[in-house]
Amino acid sequence: MGSLLIFGGSGFLGQQIIQEGIKQGHHFISVSRSGNQHVASQLKFHPQVSWVEEDILLHNQWEQYLPHIHGVINLIGLLKENPNKHRTYETYITHPNHIIVQALKNYPNIPYVFLSAYGTGPFISQRYLLNKRHAELEIKKELNHYTILRPGMVTGRQRPSSIFLGSLIKVLAFIPTKNNRFREVYPTSIHKVTTLCLEYVQKTGHYTLNLIPKNYQN
Repeated sequence: MGSLLIFGGSGFLGQQIIQEGIKQGHHFISVSRSGNQHVASQLKFHPQVSWVEEDILLHNQWEQYLPHIHGVINLIGLLKENPNKHRTYETYITHPNHIIVQALKNYPNIPYVFLSAYGTGPFISQRYLLNKRHAELEIKKELNHYTILRPGMVTGRQRPSSIFLGSLIKVLAFIPTKNNRFREVYPTSIHKVTTLCLEYVQKTGHYTLNLIPKNYQN
C-alpha cells in the first residue's frame, strides 16, 4: 500500500480513518495545527503514522511529501464560526481547500478526497454549506481525480454525544412535515465515511457521493 496525506487526521473522523487504514497496510502523513496533541495513545507513536504540526495557511512545508504520496484526504472544517478568534468558514473550508487543490495541480495523478456536507439542517448557518459548495466547484474545475463526500451528521461511539444527537435527528427526520430540514443531516456512520474515504482515495476518476438515504435527498 502507498502513503496517504491526510489533513485533519488528529480529529474525530481522521483518527478513525488512520486506524482503519493502518489495518489495510497504509502509511499516513497527518498534517494539522495540533500535530498529535489530541491523538489516542495507540496512534500517537505508531510507526505507520507521521504527525506533522503545521498550519497550511501559513506554511507550505507539507508540499515536500507530495512526490511520494498516493492519495490525499482533506477533513479540515468548522461547523460554527467565531470571527473574533479568526475562525471563519473561509479560513477553515475554502482557503485550505484552495491551497491543497493548487498544489495538487502539479501532481495530476494523485486522487483527492474532500469531506463536504449534504446540508446544514436547522442548526448550522447556510454560509457553511455555501463555502463547502464553493470548494467543490474549485475541485471540479481544477482536478482530474477527486471524490466529494456529502454525509449528514457523522456519528460514532468514539463521540458518545453524536450517537445521542444522531438518534434524535433520525426521529425528527421521520416526521412527515414540509421542508423537514432534519433530513438534510440524517446521520451517517463514521464507519461508512471511513470506508468510503479509504476506498475512493485510491480511485481515479471523479465522483460526488451523497451519503444520506435517497428517500431523504432533495
